Amino acid sequence: MFGVVIGVCLYHNYILPLFFNLHLVSMLKYLELRFESILLRKLGTICQLLSMFFYLSICLYAPSLALTSATNVPAWVSIICLGLICTIYVTIGGVRAVVYTDVIQTTLMFVGVLAVIVKVVVDIGGFSYIWEDAMEGNRIEFFNLNTSPYIRHTFWSTSVLGFYFALSTLGFSQAQYQRIHSVNTLADSKWVIKMYLIGLLLLWGLFYFSGLVAYAIYKNCDPLTSGRITKADQIIPYLVMDKLGEFPGLPGLFVAAVYGGVLSSMSSQTNSIACLVWEDFLKDTTYFSKLSPEKAVTVVKIITAVAGMGGTGLALSVGQLGTLFSVAYSISGALTGPLDGLYVAGIFMPWTNKKGALIGLVTSFVMSLWRVIDTTTTTTTTTTTTTVFPSEEVDSGSNNFYDISYCYNGFMAIVITMVVCGIVSLMTNPLPPDAIDHKLTNPTVARLYRKLWEILSRCGLVKVKAKKEVVVVVVEMDDKQETAEEQLGKRDGDEEYNNKNKNNVSNNGGADTKANPGINTRGTCNNNNKSKREG
Repeated sequence: MFGVVIGVCLYHNYILPLFFNLHLVSMLKYLELRFESILLRKLGTICQLLSMFFYLSICLYAPSLALTSATNVPAWVSIICLGLICTIYVTIGGVRAVVYTDVIQTTLMFVGVLAVIVKVVVDIGGFSYIWEDAMEGNRIEFFNLNTSPYIRHTFWSTSVLGFYFALSTLGFSQAQYQRIHSVNTLADSKWVIKMYLIGLLLLWGLFYFSGLVAYAIYKNCDPLTSGRITKADQIIPYLVMDKLGEFPGLPGLFVAAVYGGVLSSMSSQTNSIACLVWEDFLKDTTYFSKLSPEKAVTVVKIITAVAGMGGTGLALSVGQLGTLFSVAYSISGALTGPLDGLYVAGIFMPWTNKKGALIGLVTSFVMSLWRVIDTTTTTTTTTTTTTVFPSEEVDSGSNNFYDISYCYNGFMAIVITMVVCGIVSLMTNPLPPDAIDHKLTNPTVARLYRKLWEILSRCGLVKVKAKKEVVVVVVEMDDKQETAEEQLGKRDGDEEYNNKNKNNVSNNGGADTKANPGINTRGTCNNNNKSKREG
């Protein structure tokens, strides 16, 4: 949770004000504005869409486990039913349906989980009993400060994961972007962020405590090893049916809470997918740009329906990947981490240019996806006891790169993008301060960069190569044609010529002006040329 708080504060103070003042529909438009590259925007959109589709599959797969444990309905039936229901009401109702259902579903989440926890705690003897069992079983480990990246969960690894979670799901998520920026003022958006953080910490606290409750009940009899459940992700739904099934309404309330949370996320994701596809791929094309607003809305609804069906199909294969939580964050980190790193580089690294951004994004994406795919396909998971002692560091070997905790996947992708982007930009003409739109970078960093650039310029360590644009301007002067460059050379480089003309004008009392109108013509032309060059 510590990392989440740090990430939310970073977004609240530095990232939110920047994006709010840009008034963008698609977040990916920022990449086009910042790096002046449509290609980069398209690649970023593809990464975002891939991540969203995978998240959709996770949203559908998780409640299917709950329904399987509670009602013995096959997982694939649950996935298809939930996917169709969510797709239909989001396609028909649009954003309005998403907002209204979110309110109801959020309420169900808190009420359902809290009711189950309170009932179980009262039945087994109170909070102190659960806490003592957790301490005896080494389930409470707040400050494991071991810095080894190969230990699965430590204070540092979970803090890094929380920081990445805040950036990826709040800071640079199109779904959250649409919600937060739907209010009228920046102050209202900041208030929304504060409420989001409070609600997130409370909800996570309930989820973590439900795990301790499950351990206190099944510490001497693991349902997974005994064959009563097939996956560790089914432990809480099984607890509800095993211990609370005789109480009317409680199992249904818990299942409703699970469905409410997941459908809320799925509806937002499908709506955001439709927004990105329309804004970043279709809106500016020759055919779709001519559509009326009514037809454009119809196209967006069709995209929403296709997105929902695609997520449903992908959800059917998620169960084959292993433990749900690890897989979700590993693959999500490989997809969104490089893109998040590009946003961070654009905001806090003013010198980065288009070449650096493109190479950094591709490099980080390839490395991250390669590691996740190799780890996922070569790792198997077995469970022999409910008591999990602190993880030990793996022996050094050739495969240590694949043994790094999944908590670091997303953060490593961000760092790789920033490092590669920054170095390549320095090697390929970094952007000077005057070439940067300061609305697209952090103001404090931009000021520091300008001062650093001035110091390096005085030391002769940087050299600005001004681009010279030659604009041919025809000037009539004594039956002669001159270009703008020739006039500049005579005006700025030939002082003797200019002084001679001034003397002639003063000696002739202005008569020479009529005889040689080229003098006034020269002055007028130079001013025109100057204004054209500045334009």
